[in-house]
Amino acid sequence: MLRIVESGIAELEIDASRLIFEITETAAIADVEQAKDFVSHLKRLGCRFALDDFGVGFSSFYSLKQLDIDYLKIDGSFIRNLASDPVDREVVTAITHMAHAMGMLCVAEFVGDAVTAALLAAIGVDYLQGYHIGRPEPATDVLAIASMRAMLLAETGVIPISESAARDLRRSA
Repeated sequence: MLRIVESGIAELEIDASRLIFEITETAAIADVEQAKDFVSHLKRLGCRFALDDFGVGFSSFYSLKQLDIDYLKIDGSFIRNLASDPVDREVVTAITHMAHAMGMLCVAEFVGDAVTAALLAAIGVDYLQGYHIGRPEPATDVLAIASMRAMLLAETGVIPISESAARDLRRSA
């Protein structure tokens, strides 16, 4: 796997610092030494890593210390009922504080509403994922929108914040 990633980065001339690989907590603790070697090798190339689904595996803090992870993704099972469950809020707060103490950024998965987003911001979670933020889209659509935004930036000096704003700017340009 390492050779495939390395050759892909080299052949496609990819800026490795723009790549973030996700490793599930379960996979990482299944073979910590192998995960550690994989992470450290690709980090030397500039890649970054996120530990996904944190909190639902065995959450070995020793294993977590062994891996040079950049992002800790808090499992959605702690986020889903955050507004109504004080235990979930305490768990998310503890994970966030621990991750920050270890030099990691936190990502909350499964953010479904504005109340949850506000609570996570107050706790100090760095990034949010979920339907409240945006629904999954086909890669071709995302690339088309990014291309349109780049073209509009070149033509107008403005970056639209939504697809409809991009269409409106394109019509007026």
